[in-house]
Amino acid sequence: MLEYFLTAFVPNDKVDMARGVLQGVCAMAGTHQFKRVLYYRGPDRPDGFKKLKGVERTPNGRFFAELQRYLAKQSFILRVEYPLREQEFGSVAQPEPLDKRHGALRWTDLPDPVLGDVLHIHRKTLTISHQDNLISLVEQNAHTFKAECVEESYIYCLDNVEYGLTRTLHFPGDSAAGSPRGTIPPISDLQPSPFWTLHLKVLVPEATPELSNLAVDLLMSAKRSLGTCFDFKQLDRRVFDTRVQVTPARNAMPQPLGAVVTIGKQV
Repeated sequence: MLEYFLTAFVPNDKVDMARGVLQGVCAMAGTHQFKRVLYYRGPDRPDGFKKLKGVERTPNGRFFAELQRYLAKQSFILRVEYPLREQEFGSVAQPEPLDKRHGALRWTDLPDPVLGDVLHIHRKTLTISHQDNLISLVEQNAHTFKAECVEESYIYCLDNVEYGLTRTLHFPGDSAAGSPRGTIPPISDLQPSPFWTLHLKVLVPEATPELSNLAVDLLMSAKRSLGTCFDFKQLDRRVFDTRVQVTPARNAMPQPLGAVVTIGKQV
């Protein structure tokens, strides 16, 4: 799957206006949702995603096989996502273990280079939805928990374009915990980011010129329908880079080059 998207930023004090514009353009109220997002870092040396505990025989098996192909070549930071109900914030009830809940595992590749004054970005993406035992699966495949947050979103759709208005809510206290939190604090205890991000998004199943042109046309049409209400930015693709960057060991000496071998005729 390929994802084409445009990006704009909305200050917190302008979000009600932004929601009103999106509601009017899309002729719908929008879906308000919360999502718990956990980030898992792949190993320094790529080792694929091979330990699947029989998942390969389920409807999601072919998607895990695709993920294995990507992660065998390069390690990435993966997202594990769970929907959150508002009553879960600040609940004192014993939460259901995450492995017993159905969540989504999301991988995104480094976007292709942005050329000229082009505003849209496109990249490969894979989302494995409605899957249980995700925490066990990622940990058994040498992925390490790094961080978590809550995302709050308003989602609108029109003409095969998703309009997603999202902000991040950060947990209080130490962010260096070694495992996911046992409970979710009250929403009033979470620290919101100072802005919302608006993504206009189109998904296409494969990278063909026809589908690529269609995706870009849909995005540009959606952008025009919003007039001057949003300032869509050209962003460096490295903003969306989820590849694991391996830091060379300290004091590591470079390996000497082998003997020079001349092949063929020199000119």
